[in-house]
Amino acid sequence: MSKRTLWAVSALCVLAALPLACKKEQDTPTQLAGTAGYYSTDPNATATAYPTATATPTATATPTATATSADIVGQIGGMVGGILGGLGGDPLAAGISYNAQQNASGMRAEGSPVKLQLAQGQTAEGQITLQPGRCYTLVGASMPGVLDVAVQATMPAPLQSQVLGQNTGTGPMPVVWPKDSCYKHALPMAMPIRIAVTMKSGSGQVAIQPYVK
Repeated sequence: MSKRTLWAVSALCVLAALPLACKKEQDTPTQLAGTAGYYSTDPNATATAYPTATATPTATATPTATATSADIVGQIGGMVGGILGGLGGDPLAAGISYNAQQNASGMRAEGSPVKLQLAQGQTAEGQITLQPGRCYTLVGASMPGVLDVAVQATMPAPLQSQVLGQNTGTGPMPVVWPKDSCYKHALPMAMPIRIAVTMKSGSGQVAIQPYVK
């Protein structure tokens, strides 16, 4: 076969292959710009915008402090005491009097109150002498700014590990041995006891007054 014939055959093969190449190229799916994941074989198709899902931040609930009834009573007592103090009265005495009406009804105050100034987390102590034959309730009150105190009555050192009584509940107006649970020691003589006061929340002055019957 002559070279001229070979060139002619080659040219015919190239011409025959052109439609196939064009068809193959036309059938290839085209990704349209601006539309992720959308394909079309129609060259005249227009890209349709699909909304993109957006993550919405989830709101986190903030814990809310819940006031107990003791807190509310204490705050009211503190407010009343503050008003009386501003008028020239003793706010701690007013708070003790209010607390005694609720928890030491029919009893009378004996001696002077133990007064302690504390910051949050501190513990301080005082001493009260219990007389024989008398039943005692310890009534507490606090200045505004005190939110929660704990009171514990124990034997004096070195026997302070022997707990005689402590307040229950929370708040700034503690009571030890309330109402009919008053405490009477069995000795025929006066007995000193240790009063430990811990400031659990807040800061300020706390007073503890013995009541007897």
